[in-house]
Amino acid sequence: MPEQVLGLINPGMSLIFAVGALILWLRDRGKRYLLGFVLAPLAIGVSLSINHFTPNPEALLPRVGMHTFSLLASISFAWAACTRLGKSTPLKTWLATAVFVGILNAIAVSVESFAASLFVVNAACGIVFVMAAQLLAQAGSRAIVDRVLVWLFALIAAQFFVRPVVVIMMEGAMTATEYRESVGYAILTASAAIMTLLLASAVLAAVLSDQIRDLQLRSQSDALTGLPLRRGFEERVERTLGESEEVETPLSLILADIDHFKQVNDIWGHQVGDRAIATFGELIARTIRNTDHAGRIGGEEFCVLVWDCTAREAEGLAERLRKSWAAMAHEGISEDVRLTASFGVTAINRGEGYARAFSRADQALYEAKEAGRDRVVVAGERRGRSVEPIHASGRDLEERVTSAA
Repeated sequence: MPEQVLGLINPGMSLIFAVGALILWLRDRGKRYLLGFVLAPLAIGVSLSINHFTPNPEALLPRVGMHTFSLLASISFAWAACTRLGKSTPLKTWLATAVFVGILNAIAVSVESFAASLFVVNAACGIVFVMAAQLLAQAGSRAIVDRVLVWLFALIAAQFFVRPVVVIMMEGAMTATEYRESVGYAILTASAAIMTLLLASAVLAAVLSDQIRDLQLRSQSDALTGLPLRRGFEERVERTLGESEEVETPLSLILADIDHFKQVNDIWGHQVGDRAIATFGELIARTIRNTDHAGRIGGEEFCVLVWDCTAREAEGLAERLRKSWAAMAHEGISEDVRLTASFGVTAINRGEGYARAFSRADQALYEAKEAGRDRVVVAGERRGRSVEPIHASGRDLEERVTSAA
């Protein structure tokens, strides 16, 4: 295919994928990583357009601009793909690297070393993709589309290191103008089109699978809290248990129950009780990480599966939830009353099923209730740790119920 046609196809194809990602983001603006999938193909299109259509490819501005947009596209793809799976990225390091590479590239252009410029930028893009491939692999997702993304990131990283070597071996020393008219440039343009098509297609497939899964989960979600109901939560747990076995990552389970909830409904009414449940669900949702899972598994009972977390670390999370909940005031409930919750915590042993771990957490929760409520008990510990009362008035809900009677 003539280079002129490829020069038009690549930016056009990039624009199509950017628009597709933008439409998906507009449907769900809470997923900010989708903006990375918008920016990446746009940056690729700009880079290829500068490279193909600039009148003077030897000039400093188009050369630095082209390579800057190429590196920006790599960083955007890597950040978005890793963020989607809940992996934090060294974004500041990557951006600092982009600035450093820009300086090196400007120096290479000023001394008219096209080969050095080509190597520096491609190596920087390759390093970003290598790091992203490692982070994606560490995420441990067993979904086919996520495994394909890992291999694609690794393949693209490899071609960034190999491609400039092959071009130089084929063409020898050359200027930017000679390179743009060479067979090596035609090969690079064609390979860029193929790689962009493969990567963008895999990314869109992954994002679409997320959207489909979200729709399925919403059908299994609690209208009051937005959290999955028992069935949806247990399906998530089963998937996560399998992923945990593959990557040997510890899991823990937290079972939580609002104390004296029947009395809340009896004294202040079911609408107030519903608002309290919704607030408790919101507290859990904003406290846990993206890699954790929470669900409403009963009337006022909630469960949290905590990823990469020991029982002692999960106890710390449960304690933060307990303190935050006990400090909250609630609309419709007397100002001198604070609701409390009890928590049972356990680690999930390697090879153990959800049912056995849940039974152990449930027993720990029962012990927390028996020990006086408003406390956290770790499975195997007969009594919860003593807690300081948080209620400023000195009257807890049980006393309020007694006085109301």
